[in-house]
Amino acid sequence: MLEHVADASGRDARSVVPFDAFTDRLPPALIGAGPAPDPYRVRTAGDRLAAAWRFWRAGSDPEGCAQGAAGALALAAWCAWALGSDARAQTRAVYALETAADDPLASLVARLVRTRTRPAWERL
Repeated sequence: MLEHVADASGRDARSVVPFDAFTDRLPPALIGAGPAPDPYRVRTAGDRLAAAWRFWRAGSDPEGCAQGAAGALALAAWCAWALGSDARAQTRAVYALETAADDPLASLVARLVRTRTRPAWERL
């Protein structure tokens, strides 16, 4: 999903397969392991996701999109954490949890920031 958000001209969003916590292996990047991601792409994705949340927040929610908006902001929080911006990550995670208190990614990011866990990207 991050790849799609960072490059809107890329593949169709409908082709993105969601992560299934019950059957899929936890992606190492989720907790900051593995090769370092491209900072420009991660920053771009985080900004686009936060903008999507702000757009949702500015309007009404007749379609019941709060869960999706919270998910977008939770991923934006992860992007900030991945780039080493704890304050931005914490703020985004808190707002995501205020929108959807059960968002697992927002909870993970909030916990990573609270425990001062930093990504340990491999430097190639």
